[in-house]
Amino acid sequence: MKTDEMSRNKPDRPDTARANRRLRLCGTASALIIAVVVLTGNCVSVPTGAYEPAARVRVTTTAVAAPEPGVPSKPDVSPDPDEPRTAVTDPQRLELQMRIVAAAEELLRTQQFVVRGHRYNNDCTGTILAIYAMAGIRLVDLFPRYTGGGVQRLHGIAVDHDLLYHSELPQPGDLIFWDNTYDRAGDKKWNDLLTHVGLVLSVDSSGTVEFIHYDYSKGAVKAWMNLTDPDTHIRSDGVIVNSPMRMRSHRYLNPDEWLSSHLYRELGAMYLIEL
Repeated sequence: MKTDEMSRNKPDRPDTARANRRLRLCGTASALIIAVVVLTGNCVSVPTGAYEPAARVRVTTTAVAAPEPGVPSKPDVSPDPDEPRTAVTDPQRLELQMRIVAAAEELLRTQQFVVRGHRYNNDCTGTILAIYAMAGIRLVDLFPRYTGGGVQRLHGIAVDHDLLYHSELPQPGDLIFWDNTYDRAGDKKWNDLLTHVGLVLSVDSSGTVEFIHYDYSKGAVKAWMNLTDPDTHIRSDGVIVNSPMRMRSHRYLNPDEWLSSHLYRELGAMYLIEL
């Protein structure tokens, strides 16, 4: 990704005991190499049925992307060599992550966005909310505390609960946040932060992440991302390494940045939230 496109301040690793405990729980577990990422390259609509969003804020910058009010600039996503990758030891957390993955697989199969009588919108945010609700976590109950679009609200929740981090090997149930998946502001500039979100399903031995996200024309689908090989779309054997994420009609703004790996922002271990 081009670092001169926007300001990228790498978020500090949380250094409180509580935050460190959370991130340690988010370590690599061989039983949990499955990770669910709800990753929607074309999350152009904001849910309206599941909550009442505030009016969309338009970015009005001249050249370099400036964050919308309440939206931090894109962080540096260079791998952190000091990031702890210890095994998950809390069986309740492990079970919860497995429940989230199972819920995502169920949503993929049924395309059902009604959970316990509550209808979630058919978009990237609604996909996340429905999956977590199926797993017993009603993130939608926190939405009235935040403003902006659905992705911004999810990101705000992750910020307030110290759940954001970066790794080339995300964990099951992690949210994946992307920037610039489409020209949200409609100003033909590369300045649209937090435009899409997904959820991790699995990570293979090569670092390819399988995730779930909402495609505006296909519904909830699986896609792939590999942060260790960010510029490969499809291998010579036909295996997808990084799925397209930028809307095709909007790629003229920056034709070199269009894959899931290019537009990746950071991860959110939302299953560690304390409601």
